[in-house]
Formats: sequence, C-alpha cells, structure tokens
Amino acid sequence: MEKAKSSWVEEKHRARDNPSDAFAALKRSAYDQFSRHGFPGTRLERWRLTDVSAIASAAWESPPNRGDALAQAPRFPEWSSTGVRLVFLDGLLQPQWSTLSTVEGRVEIIPFSQLGGDLLRRVQNRMAETGQIDEQPFLHLNTALMDEGVVVRIPDAVHLGAPVTLLHYSAAAAPVALHPRTMVLVGDRAEAAVIEYYAGAAGTRYFRNPVADVSIGDESRLAHYVLQLESGAAHHVSFTRSTQGRNSHYTRFAIDFGGSLVRHDTVAELHGEGGEAVLNGLYMPTQRQHLDHHTTLRHLQPHTFSRQLYKGVLNGAAHAVFNGRIHVAREAQKTDAIQYNRNLLLCDDALADTQPQLEIFADDVRCTHGGTIGQLHEDGLFYLRARGIGAETARHMMVHAFAGEVTERIKHEALRAQVDRWVLERLGWEG
Repeated sequence: MEKAKSSWVEEKHRARDNPSDAFAALKRSAYDQFSRHGFPGTRLERWRLTDVSAIASAAWESPPNRGDALAQAPRFPEWSSTGVRLVFLDGLLQPQWSTLSTVEGRVEIIPFSQLGGDLLRRVQNRMAETGQIDEQPFLHLNTALMDEGVVVRIPDAVHLGAPVTLLHYSAAAAPVALHPRTMVLVGDRAEAAVIEYYAGAAGTRYFRNPVADVSIGDESRLAHYVLQLESGAAHHVSFTRSTQGRNSHYTRFAIDFGGSLVRHDTVAELHGEGGEAVLNGLYMPTQRQHLDHHTTLRHLQPHTFSRQLYKGVLNGAAHAVFNGRIHVAREAQKTDAIQYNRNLLLCDDALADTQPQLEIFADDVRCTHGGTIGQLHEDGLFYLRARGIGAETARHMMVHAFAGEVTERIKHEALRAQVDRWVLERLGWEG
C-alpha cells in the first residue's frame, strides 16, 4: 500500500481523543491501523483503478459544532414521511426534524453516547470484530474519527410495517469530512427495512465516509437500501458489513447518482445454514464521475444462497469499476451463488472495468458469474424505430428497461417510484 499524505487525519484524531469516551480504545487502535499505511495508493491491487489522492491531500475541516446552519429543514423525500426518520445535518442528529414516536416499543434508536451495559459491550465487540477485516483503510479511518453513531435495534419477532430511514444531508460552507456510523441489530424472527439516504446542497464540497454494520438474527428478513445522491463536488467512500444467522434473508440495494468520486465496499457473510443474501446495484454516472463497487460475498455454511446483480449506465466521460468476489468455504457445501455485472455505455468516452471473481473451496456447489460492457443494441433500436418511435425516445426506452431490471425489484412502492423518477431525470426524459 502506498502511504499518502494524512496530516489532516492526525490533527482530527488528536482533537477527538477523549479518554472518557467508551470507544476511546477502539478509536486509538483503528488510528494505529490506519497510520501504518495511510490512504491506499493505486499500487495496491484493490485500489489500482480508484485514485483517492484528492481525499488524502485536501484540507478537510471538522463539521460545525451546532446543527442549526439551516433556518429550516431540507426538503425530504415523500417516502420518508412514514415510519422512523432520523435526520443528520453534517454528521449531527437533528431531533427537531426526526420522527420517532410512531414506533415506540417496536424499534430502539440509541445514539452511541447513550449506550451502556450489555448493549454497549455488544456494540464494542462487534466494532472490534469488523475492524479485523483486511485492506479496509477507510473503515479504520471511520472508527478513528467517527461522528456520533447510532444503533437501530429491532427486537425478536417484531415486523415493522414502515422503514427506518436515516437521512444524511450536508450543507456546510467549508469543506468538511464526515464519518457517520450506523449499527443495525435485527433479532430473531423479525422483519424490517432500513434506508440510508445521502445528499448535499448543490455545489458543496465535502468528504463523507459512512460505515454500516448489520447483524441479522435467525429466520429474520432485512431489506437495506442505500441511496447516494451527494453533491456533484462531494467524495463518498462507504463500507458495509452484514452477517446473517440461520434461514435469514438479506436484500441490499445500492443506488448511485451523485458524487464526484464514489467507492462502496460491501462484505456480506452467511454464517447460518439456509441463509440467503441478494445484492443489487444501479449506478448512472455522467460527465467525469468515478464510481467503484467492490463486493465480497462469503458463504460459510451449507445450503446458502446468494444473488448479485449490478447494472451501470455510463454517459459523458464517466468511469465505473466493479469488482465482485464470491467466497465459498470448505464447509459451505450445496452453495448456490450467481453474480452478474452489466454495463451500458452511452458515449465513446465512458469507461467501465468489471472483474467478477470466484474463490471456491467446496466441491458440491453451483456458482456462476459474468460481466458485460456494451452499447445499445442496434436491433432493438431498429425494432422501436420501425414502429414509429423517434430515435431519442427509443434510446430512452431501452435504457429505462435496462435499469428497470434492478428498480423493479424494490419492494417499497413509493421508493421504487422515486428511483424510477431519478432514472428518467438522469436520462433527461420526463415521460
């Protein structure tokens, strides 16, 4: 790993080093891990196509101590009006804009600063365990400098009818670095949906480095949506780890439209027999956006099932990277895993790199992977044109159908409609 400049990290760590913090030891350990190598350079295989020197060398500031920089709440999406809504402005939870009362007794929302007893120890142990994952410098950076974290706990046998939504918004005048931390703990035989939404005021420049740690109990189901619509000048680097118990089901959607430099690292671990994990992604970069997805899906027990489908629509001089790894342990017989990455290039200057991988140590499995990069099919365009549809409309219809293979899988009706509108807006077509 190349050691890039990290002077701002040292400064922020010293400013936040508080011996009375319940997470002080974890933060210092993470800082030491990060400091050994610094920011990853392009000589490191996992980062060779994503240059983070702009993040490493910038003079990022700490976010404002007060969260009242805005006179009124940002405009929130309509689908966030039901269920639990947590609003974070530049890393600070805003109780006046959040809604919690509608699900009292059915879901617990606990800031890290208010943790105690067995739950505090559970969170600390989980963070220490996650911190052992190799080659994740931004995970260590988040732990060392994390903003106020929050635990979302769904008790055993609770079925939430409405999602828990975490809205992260940035409006700081100065370029700030933000390190939000979320832990989702789903008990046994429970069902819930969690939505992470990231956005910023137009033109604002910031670096957001979120980490989500998800634990799903036996026979539980979790739908996890990550919607990234950051400012066009923002950098967004995220890490998500999920672990699953016996006969559990985890579905994740990564939807990307915003940001200048974007990287997602996703690690999904199937620890229980009969577990199922489904990872979906849709990204539509344009101009000179850079967007990178690295996924690792680890099958660790027999009779586990996974599906991955990531689709990209690239315009302008955009660059997209997909690296997907399926790992099947020796004990994970009868694994069924399929992974596909499809990329559609709308301009000659757009570039996509795709690298699906298999690591199989069991001998009775069904595993398939594939990646494609191409342009719109001329036969399809001709078919639509022959039926009186104009050239531009035909192109929009074909791209919309290509993206629709992912969007139609979104079970939340209002959210699916919103994502579909974002797709049409990115195409410059309203109907």
